[in-house]
Amino acid sequence: MTTIIACSIACFSTAAFIALWFWVVRKELKAKQNIIESARSQLAASRKQRLRAKDTPETEKAQEILDRSHDIYRQSVELYNDTMFYWAGEVWDYPSSESTHTITRR
Repeated sequence: MTTIIACSIACFSTAAFIALWFWVVRKELKAKQNIIESARSQLAASRKQRLRAKDTPETEKAQEILDRSHDIYRQSVELYNDTMFYWAGEVWDYPSSESTHTITRR
């Protein structure tokens, strides 16, 4: 009888731990996705502003803003990808070296 109780407690606590772990991972990835969506909308607005400023004195300033927005977007995507590699590495015990993933830049 005590073995059944001990096994039940172990199974329940393991299931609770796994559920909590997946909840935390989902919460983190959702936050990163929101950052990417925000950066994407900022990039789209910067592109529109750059097109409107074409052949005007504000072209250079609009291009700088567009470049900065593109950098922010790329950094947010890299942050999301790094988070994905981190959690995948925790699950499947990947090595944590930088050589395991390479993000190509355009």
